[in-house]
Amino acid sequence: ANVQPPFMLDEFAECEEACRKDPKVIEALAKRGLTDLDLVCFEPWSVGYFGEDAEGRRLMRALVFVRDEPDDSPYAHPIENFIVFYDLSSGEVVRLEDDQAIPVPSARGNYLPKYVGPARTDLKPIEITQPEGASFQVTGNHVQWADWSFRVGFTPREGLVLHQLKFRDQG
Repeated sequence: ANVQPPFMLDEFAECEEACRKDPKVIEALAKRGLTDLDLVCFEPWSVGYFGEDAEGRRLMRALVFVRDEPDDSPYAHPIENFIVFYDLSSGEVVRLEDDQAIPVPSARGNYLPKYVGPARTDLKPIEITQPEGASFQVTGNHVQWADWSFRVGFTPREGLVLHQLKFRDQG
């Protein structure tokens, strides 16, 4: 039964540490002008199924981001076309996809108070009540409201994601 257990939290940390220390990764990042690895963020994901090439291996695929400074949001600065494949079974980086280098986005993505200032104080409170009860129903991540039906999810990159949107149009 060619199945694998899910990744554990400590395996994510293992992958990040190994990527940060791998000479091939260090050299490839340096060619892109990225030499301060304390500002580089490796985010491991599952790679999916790769057939016989992956037999017996627990592969992780690390997407790579970079911060402008330690408190910066790395997701604002993806290192596109740069993916590190790590084998948890052997404990080594087994492949590095380093395709066409494009500039790392420079737009700021910081929302901490030290970047955007203190929260507003000029807004009046808002109260929302439904004295006759809610007109929607939530079961897990499924929402039913009037003629609408949908599932709600969240991802680190896209944020709020709606799935299986349905609208009952005149029955």
